[in-house]
Amino acid sequence: MVQALAEECQQLLLEWNSPTAFSIRSDADHDRRLLLEQFLFLRHCLLGSDKLDSFLEQIRRRPHTLLRREQMWQPSAMAYSPAFVRDPIRFGRSWRENGEGAFFPEEVLSERKFETLDTQPNRFIKFALQQFQELCDNVRSMLKKEQGTAWMEAGLMQESLDAFLLDPFFDEVEPLHRIPLDNVTLQKREGYRDILFTWLMLEVAAQLDWPGRDDVYDGTNRDAATLYEYWLYFVLRKQLLEKSGDHSLAMEELSVNREVESGALPFICQTDAGNLEINLKEGCASLSRFIWKADDGRSLCIHLFYNRTFIGQKDPRKRGSYSHSFRPDYTLVILPGEYAADRWDTAENKAEQEGRIAYLHFDAKYRIEKLDDLFGLDSDDFLRDENVEVKTRQTYKRGDLYKMHTYNDAIRRTAGAYVFYPGNAQDSNEAAKRFGRFEELVPGVGAFAVRPGKTGPTGVIAVRSFIKDVLKHHLNSFTRDYRIRYWTHRTICETPAMQADNDHGEHRQAPAGDIAVVVAWARSEAVAELWREKKFFYVHALKATQRQQDVPEGLLSADKVLPHCDGKWLLWTAKIERWELVERRQLIDAWLGGDESLLGSDTSYYYVASLKQSESIEGLPIVRTPRRGYDVVPWSKLFVAGADEG
Repeated sequence: MVQALAEECQQLLLEWNSPTAFSIRSDADHDRRLLLEQFLFLRHCLLGSDKLDSFLEQIRRRPHTLLRREQMWQPSAMAYSPAFVRDPIRFGRSWRENGEGAFFPEEVLSERKFETLDTQPNRFIKFALQQFQELCDNVRSMLKKEQGTAWMEAGLMQESLDAFLLDPFFDEVEPLHRIPLDNVTLQKREGYRDILFTWLMLEVAAQLDWPGRDDVYDGTNRDAATLYEYWLYFVLRKQLLEKSGDHSLAMEELSVNREVESGALPFICQTDAGNLEINLKEGCASLSRFIWKADDGRSLCIHLFYNRTFIGQKDPRKRGSYSHSFRPDYTLVILPGEYAADRWDTAENKAEQEGRIAYLHFDAKYRIEKLDDLFGLDSDDFLRDENVEVKTRQTYKRGDLYKMHTYNDAIRRTAGAYVFYPGNAQDSNEAAKRFGRFEELVPGVGAFAVRPGKTGPTGVIAVRSFIKDVLKHHLNSFTRDYRIRYWTHRTICETPAMQADNDHGEHRQAPAGDIAVVVAWARSEAVAELWREKKFFYVHALKATQRQQDVPEGLLSADKVLPHCDGKWLLWTAKIERWELVERRQLIDAWLGGDESLLGSDTSYYYVASLKQSESIEGLPIVRTPRRGYDVVPWSKLFVAGADEG
C-alpha cells in the first residue's frame, strides 16, 4: 500500500513540477520534517522486490568505463613506444652521441592504455548512494527510540548501501564535482538510469509538503486503513481525469484557490515558497474541481471532496443532515456546469437555492474482503447470526452497509452511498454490487472492490463506468429521480403550513400542497347556503361590460371550493365534480329557482361548478384572510401565516 501511494505521489510531482534544476549540497542537512517524505520515495524506488540489489548488479555487470592513456619517461633500454619510431624528436630526450656520429636518447616517452571506472556516471552513482546512505542514517537516528517499521527498513537499506560502497568497484572512483544530467549513459543505461531517477525523485520529494504524511508513514505505526483512504483519493481523481480506455470521463481539472475561509483546501496547490502541497489529512476537508462535458454538449461541474462534514441543520433548505453530523470519506458533488466560473462554495450555494445539486458518497472499508462481509446473505439464518454477533462482539462488517443507508437517509440531496473495499485478489468473482431504491441507477447503495495491483489499481473501470452513468442520469429529466428531486426542492422551499389536529378530508391521493382550492366570494350567507344545499356555485364568465372575464389559472381544474362572505370563512368545503358554461336565464331557472335577485348583475354567461356533498371544517386553523372575489390556491396555503393573497 505504501508503495502504491508513493507511486501516485511520484506521478503527481512529475506532472506538476518536472525538475529542471537542483541545488546540490555536499553535506546535506535534511530537515526532520522532510525525512519521512523522502524515505517514502526512496523505499518505493529501491526497497520493493529487491530493486536496489538488482540495480547495483546491473551496474556491476556492465559498468561504464573510459580508455585512458598514461605517459611516462623511461630509460630507452626499457621503454616500448611505437610513437618514438614515428616521431623520435618529440618522444625522446637527453640525446647523446655514441661516438660514431649517431645520436640516441637516454629517455623515451612511453604510453600505456588502460580502462578506468573513474568516470562521471560512476562518480554520480557513488554520490547518490552516499546521499541515500545519509538519509537512511538520519531516519534511523530520528526513530532510534521507537525502532518501528521505518527504522528497520532504513537499516536493511543501509546495509545494502554499505556493502556496495565498500566494493573495490569504487576504490578508484573520485568524488563528484558536477551533476552530469546530460550524460547519455546516466540517462539510458540500465541500473544507472534507475539510480538517477531515484535521486531525482528524492530531491523533488524535498519540494513536497504533505501535512498528513505522519498518518501515512510515521515510522512506528502504519495505519493500513488510513493508507487505503489516502490512496483511493488519488485513484478517484485519476479516474475523473482519465482520457483513454473503457468509459473514460476525460474531465478537465479546474484550479482551486487556497482560501481557508471557504471551508476546504485544494487537494494540491503550490505554497508561497513554490513547493507542492498535498492537503490530504484525516478530519480536514480538501477538494478537487472538474468540468465534465456530455456528448450532447451539456456540462456539469464536479467537486471531489475528502472528509467533507455535513453538519446537522434543522432548515431543510440548507445542506447537511437533519440529525447529527456525518463525514463520508469521499463526496462527489454534482452541479450545473454554468457555475464553474464561481468559487466552489458560491457555486454550490447557487445550485442549492435552485435545487440543482446532488451528492454521491463513498466510504473506504479496508477490513472488508468479500461482498458477503458487507451485504451478508439474504436469509433468516444469517440475520439470526448477525444479531448474536452484535450482542457478543459489538462489531461486524455488515454495519458498513447500514451506514450507507444512513448517508442516503440523513444527508439531504444524496443520490447514493457506496463502499470501496480491497476485496480478495484470488477471488475472480469480486466486483461491484449495487442496490437501487427504484428500478433506476440512483438513489441506492452498493460496493466496489478496488485494490492496488502490479500494473495499476484493479476494479477502477467499474467505478469509472458507474460515475459516468450517474452523470448522464443526473442530466436526464425523464427519470423518477429527477422528478423526485424537482418536487422535493419545490416542497421544502414552501413556507410550512400550521399543523392541525384534524386536517379535514378523506384519505386523498394528492398531498395538501397539490390540492387546488377555489376561494369563492358569496354575495350573502343566503347565497352561500343555497350553494351548499343545491351543491353548486358559480363565477362570472363575462364582465358586466359583456367582455371576457379573466379567470385565475387552474380554476377549471381545481379540486375543491371554500366559500367566504363579509370577510369571514363559512367553514365548509366541497369537492368539485365538473364545470359548465351556462347562459344567465339557464342559471336562474335551473339553479336559483327563478329568483333573479340573487345574481346582482346582468352578465350573460357564467361558469357553474357541480359539487359533491359538503363537509364541515370547523376547528381548522385557517390563517389566510378572505377578500372579495375568487382565487385558486393550494389547500396548504390556507394554513400559512402571511401567505400571498394576490
